[in-house]
Amino acid sequence: MAKDLWPRLHGSAYVASPKSDIIFNTLYQMGIYPHVEHFVYEHIYRFATEEEAVEYFKPRHLITTAEQETILRDYIMQSLEHDGDTVTVPGHSHRMKIWWDVNDFSLAE
Repeated sequence: MAKDLWPRLHGSAYVASPKSDIIFNTLYQMGIYPHVEHFVYEHIYRFATEEEAVEYFKPRHLITTAEQETILRDYIMQSLEHDGDTVTVPGHSHRMKIWWDVNDFSLAE
């Protein structure tokens, strides 16, 4: 959602904040060479109303103007689904799983 919306909302490309790369590099500098696995995390946001969905996502996308709110609202209205008495907005994010066997590494090396 952020990649799709950010350019329209803020006039610049979306740049993700540092995440697993910082953890990996810190471990690597400590002499720990972790395993890394990428996976996509699918999730569904559930709301009582369409308006509740818009209000939930406004601060997540730094909405400050009526024009931005209209862009967000249009995007959400295209994405949402009605599921009985709830409104759902499907989503996904990329996650990294980082692990290592503590017995394989010695910080004293």
